Amino acid sequence: MIPGSVAKRYAKALVEVAAASNELDGVRQDLRALAALLREHRDLRQFVSNPSVSRRDAGAVIKDVGSAMEVKPLTATFLQVLLEGDGWPASRRFSGPMNFWWTSGSDG
Repeated sequence: MIPGSVAKRYAKALVEVAAASNELDGVRQDLRALAALLREHRDLRQFVSNPSVSRRDAGAVIKDVGSAMEVKPLTATFLQVLLEGDGWPASRRFSGPMNFWWTSGSDG
């Protein structure tokens, strides 16, 4: 499990960069759309959270999904950082920072 403080740091960093570049709403929409996609598509969710799947393979799939969804470059970079982060169990790469994003008052 990702320690809460690590998830908070990633999410706060994303909020700061997105706000500074006037992309907060767009990034939020991207992450919400991705979360909905992962909820709806069990196979995709299981693939990217499977610890036996290499980070490179999971990253390539998420990159392709992001391209198909036309996510903002900042969102794409954030997702790649999550997937490449050392010490993050595969099953928690997305959920910690994303959950913090939505529960931390980052709506504005």
